[in-house]
Amino acid sequence: MNVSILDFTSEVTTNDSLYVTVTAEGLVVAVNGKDMITLSGDYQNFLECLELADGSKSCQSIISELSQNGRNPADIHEILTFCMDENIIKTTGYSDLRRGQVSLDEYSYTKWDRQIRNFASLPEIDDQQAVTYQKNLEEAHIAILGVAVLLTSPSSSQ
Repeated sequence: MNVSILDFTSEVTTNDSLYVTVTAEGLVVAVNGKDMITLSGDYQNFLECLELADGSKSCQSIISELSQNGRNPADIHEILTFCMDENIIKTTGYSDLRRGQVSLDEYSYTKWDRQIRNFASLPEIDDQQAVTYQKNLEEAHIAILGVAVLLTSPSSSQ
């Protein structure tokens, strides 16, 4: 298992490909590139963490807010670490990339936003890498050559 070191200063958000539903077996959580996870028992803390991971709060502020509501900070830290390891939440660096680390023009960011976010939703791919992948695709050149042969047979008249 990959162990994430939580960045307590950056805001976190849920993965764009996150799917959460309640079934008879428990809470089912799925994201691109990972196996589906079923949580059983009390998953209220988990849901509260996901609700607060809206892109405007850091891990530290989520822990602080839930601690004030009577939740155990160690439990919240463990949930956030689990969520980072499983690609359920991630830091919100994507919007910062539009300000200059990788140079895509504004039109490209707008046009390819969904594809960039899809790249970023994959495990082990951060927002910087997703934009870099898109930049590489944008700069790639391909050539398609086709050769067609038309065969006709003489018609026979009777």
